[in-house]
Amino acid sequence: MTRQHFPRLNLLPKLLSTLLVICTLAVQAQVSSSLPKDGLTAALRATLANHPAIAGKRAEIQASDYSLGEARSQRLPSVSLNTAYGEENRANFNQDEYAYPTTLRVRQPVWTFGRISNNIEAAEAGLDRESADLVRVRRELLTDTALAYAGVLSARARVAVAEQNLMQLEVLRQQIQRRAAGQLASDADTRLADTRLTQAKILLSRYRGEVDIARNTLQSLTQLPIVGSTPIASGLLQLEADALLEERVLKQSAQIQLRKQNVAQARAQVNQTRTSAMPTVYLQAEQFYDQPALRDDSQISVVLEAQLDGLGFSTRNRTGAASARQMAAEQELRLAHIQLQRDIRRLQRQRTLMGDIVESQRGAVEDLQALLDSYQRQYESGSKSWLEVMNIQRELNTERVLLTDSQNEQLRYSLELLGLSGELDLLAGLEVNND
Repeated sequence: MTRQHFPRLNLLPKLLSTLLVICTLAVQAQVSSSLPKDGLTAALRATLANHPAIAGKRAEIQASDYSLGEARSQRLPSVSLNTAYGEENRANFNQDEYAYPTTLRVRQPVWTFGRISNNIEAAEAGLDRESADLVRVRRELLTDTALAYAGVLSARARVAVAEQNLMQLEVLRQQIQRRAAGQLASDADTRLADTRLTQAKILLSRYRGEVDIARNTLQSLTQLPIVGSTPIASGLLQLEADALLEERVLKQSAQIQLRKQNVAQARAQVNQTRTSAMPTVYLQAEQFYDQPALRDDSQISVVLEAQLDGLGFSTRNRTGAASARQMAAEQELRLAHIQLQRDIRRLQRQRTLMGDIVESQRGAVEDLQALLDSYQRQYESGSKSWLEVMNIQRELNTERVLLTDSQNEQLRYSLELLGLSGELDLLAGLEVNND
């Protein structure tokens, strides 16, 4: 009988796996395409999803959770098995085969004088401390991302100012070229216009390079390319009154919460150290096999086990050191509160001052634009020189750049306050504890 081979059937599993991979990639691409690619919210969420510092901190939390499980397992019984192998045991049993004296022991802690409870409390405090540190790391990264996004917007704004300046200089050069063709302007005026135009092109090229640098800085946080062209909603930057905002920041501060958890952890470690030398009362069950002096029997007993290192001075010194660390943690909490209050008031003052500067510079830009229009008319009438027209154009461009920088500074101060108050957490889709 002739066997028939069907090689095409062997390709079916590979074909199905390939189709499954293609479908999975298509679904991922569709989901990825549905996510926002620009805007502050997209940047914040990308940082939360991709930054390695957050993943590392989550791993530390998981390690602390395992440590807590280890501390809780101290309440469970322990099992030990002791066995020995020796030829000399054969004579004790008058047997040809070898004897294996074995003891099976089970010990259940009954009373540890608070040692296990304090170990669990210290592990819980460590887990809470790592969770608070995750909030701190996450909030710092969100603030850095928001500031980097503002840097991209600022760089793009400078490019827009440079492009506007280049366009206006091109109009002025065309004007001077027409006048030079009609013998109404000198070659020096034409060369001056060309020089200013070249300088404007160089400045525009530099500003475009700054956009790339700012985007690279943002991408180092988000780990994804963010365009950075969508402006931040003005409603987000409307902050509360200074007193209310300061109260809210102090309440929501991740630094303060972390320092509080440090104090709680230090306090738990003091209790843990104080009870580390306490004795333990066990309920012990033993089963003996092939013991020379005992029958194969079992027994139940109550065992008291204690150990005193260094006549108790070791525990005393460790407790003193833990108490000193608790005091240091309490002082760090006070210092963090003072520093945060100082930073809040500094940011509020700088934001208010920068707002006044922005309003003044906005008025200066409007005045310079009107002055430039007036100088152009006076130049055409012969009462102003071409150099004066070009100089006022340069002043106008300089004032526009200064206005852009001041607006960016005001934006940065606002974003820092939003980061401290937890508003960026809400914008990124996180929950903020309002207790």
